[in-house]
Amino acid sequence: MRHNMGIARDRTLLITAVDAPLWDFFGRSWAEGVKSAGISYWLVVALDEPTAAAVAAAGYGARCVLVEPPAELLAAGPRGKRSGGRKPPAGYVWQSAPWQAATWAKVAAAAVLVDRMRFDLVFSDVDVSWFADPLPALSAAAAAADSDGDGGGRTGAGEPLRRRRRVLHAAGPGRAYAAGEGPGASESEAPLRPTALFSTDMLSTANPASRRGAPADPGLEAGCGPHVNLNTGGADRGAKLSHPLYEVHWVWGGKSLESKRAAMREAGAFHDPPAHYRPQRGLMTMELRHIELPPGYNTWPASRTGDMVAFNLRALSAQLQQLYWGLAMALATNRTLVLPRFRCYCARNWYSTVACRIGGDRATTFPFTCPLSHVLRAKRLDAGGLRLYDPALGGAREADVREWPFLDNPRTAPELREAARTVLRPQRPGEQLQWEPAAGSLAAAAAAGGGPGRLGGGTGGGGASGAPLLAYVAAPADGARGWGAGATAGEVVLERRLTDRQLQQLLAAAGAAADGGSAVVAAAATAPSSTAAAGVRALAAAALLHVPDPGAVMAGFEDAALGAAFDAAMLQLAAVWCCRSAREVADSGGRLARREALGVLPPERRAGAEGEVAAEAGAL
Repeated sequence: MRHNMGIARDRTLLITAVDAPLWDFFGRSWAEGVKSAGISYWLVVALDEPTAAAVAAAGYGARCVLVEPPAELLAAGPRGKRSGGRKPPAGYVWQSAPWQAATWAKVAAAAVLVDRMRFDLVFSDVDVSWFADPLPALSAAAAAADSDGDGGGRTGAGEPLRRRRRVLHAAGPGRAYAAGEGPGASESEAPLRPTALFSTDMLSTANPASRRGAPADPGLEAGCGPHVNLNTGGADRGAKLSHPLYEVHWVWGGKSLESKRAAMREAGAFHDPPAHYRPQRGLMTMELRHIELPPGYNTWPASRTGDMVAFNLRALSAQLQQLYWGLAMALATNRTLVLPRFRCYCARNWYSTVACRIGGDRATTFPFTCPLSHVLRAKRLDAGGLRLYDPALGGAREADVREWPFLDNPRTAPELREAARTVLRPQRPGEQLQWEPAAGSLAAAAAAGGGPGRLGGGTGGGGASGAPLLAYVAAPADGARGWGAGATAGEVVLERRLTDRQLQQLLAAAGAAADGGSAVVAAAATAPSSTAAAGVRALAAAALLHVPDPGAVMAGFEDAALGAAFDAAMLQLAAVWCCRSAREVADSGGRLARREALGVLPPERRAGAEGEVAAEAGAL
């Protein structure tokens, strides 16, 4: 082990202790984040030989030490049932037997490095992203505590560094600082919550002498500096903090590993395999319209928490109903959807909020950018939650998505980041265009009676019968920039909404025209120098198709069964908001629930009491 220890700085190491499942999921992102933060004194502590081999295979062997936990310390960990007599959950999840074993192994690893090697530690969970070197602040706080003699100090940024004098296992003179244990505050300037290196229960079990009421042992000082949950994504990183943002522990974004990964992707902190940044399908982007924030919303008192929750539910449902059409269109046209940037107007917390904020925080300003888990079930989405059998295809269509900052991520393929976008949109009010029927298979299908219909079958919803009409505008009037670095190449304008089959035929016809087939799109009267061929080429070559309002472009699925299957999948995919306080629920006499399902179906797909939320979305 000694050969790795020359990397220590001031006899301090930043470590993460991992087993194979967590290393496979988070390891590379943790290591690359530490390096990007300019931290040089880091080590990966492998808890068994297979994990050590995996770390070495990933290229970090020189930064890895194998510390197999002493059996006597692991034996002190809790076994069997959880508190309250409940059995632990199955699988590798919080409080499960594998999770508890891995947690106690971390305790053992820290004990070995502190007790036997006499190193000071900055201990980090592997699902932590580092953004700045904490050692200067921690060293200053430790020096201040030593001079004060009161067991407490302050970080260099003025935040309190609270310590618990506890012994892990025959503790030596080292100090251990925690990163990633316990909850953190929302992004704000509210007081940041202190957390222990390990929970008091664990410490008490591991060392009976440190139980509540026993004399404090001065052998080990454990504390925590600033700890912030980055729930606004990478764009607002640290913008509302009065001190540097050192690290983020991804614990508030959802229960699953997939939800943590989604939040890390949104912050640019997750390192995916290269294929993630170069999808095989063409890209599609969309926009969201938002409900106007009520006057004074950010200053509403705690007594109006219920009103704030109700507004947030309406606003999230309205956004999801727009996403419904975006996912439907991306699925139908076999494109990868870059998810839009959702806005949240209330924190999501497993017990309750006060004025839609967590704990004593009053500085958080709404709206903030939602983590994906606030609106969608990330694990279900990753597991093929939108995979539907299409009879016309003779196989399955599966939705493919990317995080909202995908086109700003430097790891994304340059040809995608710099691609010019082709816009597909409806006619704007008062816009004068020269319309012509679509040619080829699209017109033939319409003439045969395949007019646009509602999702899941039925009639109406797209305009008069007959061939769809289209126009082409060579350049947007406003010269709008694309989502990537490129400008807008051109705009294909629809006279009415098209069904999934018509959209498929339109894009297929465009591809044929690009290969020398017939023209599909007519020139606009406002751009007489443009040609139909130019519009066709724009559609055929569109690596980036921007559909500002998919619900104004797509009329639905012609196959009723396919439409019903899509509805069912979307209902399962939508997140559940949590939580109202138990008291508020009790006072409502059963009118309110602790948890609320978000309304994902658009107005024409909802009925009855659910129509109120849907109608608001449709009025945007």
